[in-house]
Amino acid sequence: MLDKEEKPIMAFGVIADIQYADAEDGTNFDKSAVRRYRNSLRVLDGAVADWNAEKHSLDVIVQLGDIIDGMNWKLQSSTKALDDVMQHFSKLQCDKVIHVIGNHELYNFDRGTLRDRLLKPWRQSHDYFSVSPVPGIKLVVIDSYDVSTIGATSEEYHSLALEILKANNPNDTSKNGDWKHGLEGVEKRFVPYNGGVGNELKLKWLEQELAEAEEAGQVVIILSHISVHPESCSQSCLVWNYQDLLQMFQSSSCVVAVFSGHDHKGGYAVDEYGIHHVTVQSPLECLPESSAYGTVHVYQDRLRLQGRGDVPSREMWFRSSKTHQHGKDAKH
Repeated sequence: MLDKEEKPIMAFGVIADIQYADAEDGTNFDKSAVRRYRNSLRVLDGAVADWNAEKHSLDVIVQLGDIIDGMNWKLQSSTKALDDVMQHFSKLQCDKVIHVIGNHELYNFDRGTLRDRLLKPWRQSHDYFSVSPVPGIKLVVIDSYDVSTIGATSEEYHSLALEILKANNPNDTSKNGDWKHGLEGVEKRFVPYNGGVGNELKLKWLEQELAEAEEAGQVVIILSHISVHPESCSQSCLVWNYQDLLQMFQSSSCVVAVFSGHDHKGGYAVDEYGIHHVTVQSPLECLPESSAYGTVHVYQDRLRLQGRGDVPSREMWFRSSKTHQHGKDAKH
């Protein structure tokens, strides 16, 4: 007699950096990658169709930030572009969507507008929060632009961001240019399109969230636009104070994974504490015949990422597993 297929505790769809604009194809700053702005909606449609057809109903959809591109501000099409993307999301059978705030959202809108448009279903008055779609699982959204020059949460944090850039980057970051010139390794993270998590409120809140999850025996998955592990992404796509976040996650037994976007090429690392760091590839740079999104199934002892297109599939065992210490790619 065949065993019944194991049913996941929770399942969620994941996509990052759609960066839609009604514009012709372009390139990134150094012209090393083609950006297909309109094609990203085709990829999103494929994701919606696949998620709606999932064998196990999805509990939530996670959009990891940069839902539209910054060029919409110059084109004066920010509202229409967001309306267009949200109309595609409205076709989902799963009506619970977590929208993480990225730098491109902040190029187009103020935080109040973003909260009203993207966070209203969760009744959130700020851009960091936690939700528990099913018992035993907590998703924690962190605000990686709390301290930033783009959309800091206070004038104090905007000034602090300017001081951080001045102290760590010799280039003129007040105008467009090669901001990474002369920077090496993780120092490349000190550029204006990144940011950090504030030390006063947000880190204390995060510490409390993890403590409560640990006490309750919950599994925690962190959601961030910017990556927090230097081996999971380009080192120019790291949270400024990533060390503080890593230390906090690693000192808590409940954190099993961190999902992020921002680096369009994506990446993956499992740290020495067994936490899986997944940077999801972007639909923006997909070839017309490809895609980039996935579905994550959460089990008692692991996560199973079923990737599509440019996103590889992975089996990621929790740190408590003694027989599996690293994530493993799988065919998809």
